[in-house]
Amino acid sequence: MHGDGDRMIRAAGGVLWRLPDSGAVEVALVHRPRYDDWSLPKGKLRRGEHPLVTACREVAEETGVQATAGKRLDIEHYDTALGPKAVEYWVMHGQDSPFTPTAEVDRLAWLSLADALLRLRYRGGERHDRRADPPGPGHRHALSARRAASRARRGITAMRTSSARPWALAPTHSR
Repeated sequence: MHGDGDRMIRAAGGVLWRLPDSGAVEVALVHRPRYDDWSLPKGKLRRGEHPLVTACREVAEETGVQATAGKRLDIEHYDTALGPKAVEYWVMHGQDSPFTPTAEVDRLAWLSLADALLRLRYRGGERHDRRADPPGPGHRHALSARRAASRARRGITAMRTSSARPWALAPTHSR
């Protein structure tokens, strides 16, 4: 896949979702001014840090939300200018918290699944044709959020009559 001299960049993040009063699941995307793009919250692993710890830390730093991690999603691989990158994502849920812009992330958007998918298909202000160029990082995992949202809706119904938590979509995976 990559040359022997390429060192894999490892990162982790979250597909953070909420269920507002409207009942339609929303997914959090962050705007990175350095790249002028929208992304799922994520960041590089620190030396010796478990990817789940990274994912929770990055979601909190970039969105202000102290999230609970649910199901681990497939690892996403893509190439960057610095070399190949592997990002591990978890489905996450947490209580809304105030957002504070930083130099790394200047905006937070809560979007419907359809709008999040659409925004992840844009890079540098241009729409990318799915047949000619793959969508931006995180696009596939926003699709996974659709399945998670379906399970969450069923969990919300159960929660109204029991102590079930809809964000406990599945146990977290350990390595």
